[in-house]
Amino acid sequence: MVSPLVLELGAYERHFNEMQSRYRSLASTWLLATFAALGFVLSNENFEIPFPRLLAAAGLALAGATGIILLWILDLMVYHRLLEATYVEGLRFERLYRWLPKVRTNMWKTQSGKGVLPRVVWFYLIGAAILISIAIGAFVIWLLQESIVGGLAALVGSLLVAVLLLWYMRRETCELSPFAPPKGTQEAFESRSASVGRSPLIRRFDGAHTGAATHDELSLR
Repeated sequence: MVSPLVLELGAYERHFNEMQSRYRSLASTWLLATFAALGFVLSNENFEIPFPRLLAAAGLALAGATGIILLWILDLMVYHRLLEATYVEGLRFERLYRWLPKVRTNMWKTQSGKGVLPRVVWFYLIGAAILISIAIGAFVIWLLQESIVGGLAALVGSLLVAVLLLWYMRRETCELSPFAPPKGTQEAFESRSASVGRSPLIRRFDGAHTGAATHDELSLR
């Protein structure tokens, strides 16, 4: 009874991992395509557009940053949450049944008890930050030609919005992770994995299925 369930969990984990890999490949392609479009617009004098090239560059960079943020939502805020929910159940099986290979437990230990999100999120943060910086720089340079005060005000306001946006992305990605022990020690890992139900995500699951979960665990022992 236990082995088929563990195999099914592994199949779900592989599926979610594959979807995340696709989104990250798409994010890399999107970033490079945005750079190519920026280079074409700024360097090709024969390409005529009905508005200043700096504004076109700012618009392209902003569109690129928007695409990166949308992919961040699909990857880390949707599919990674689904992957974590599946991973938690696999981890529970490994603790309930000592004869199971401790694959997930060892994977968790390799990340020093912190999980992968604090590192993976930088993949999107850096890409978005670069494009947002290009958009702000191009727009401010164009605006300074019209008004110095307006350009400086736009610079301050844009930087403030950009910093808040990037801070929000990192906070939302890491704070809601089911695994967020305060320290990357072995003691923190043992404490967290032994009572994995403490996490906000798992508490929501357990609150909805407390009776069913208890019955299933008893029937599997």
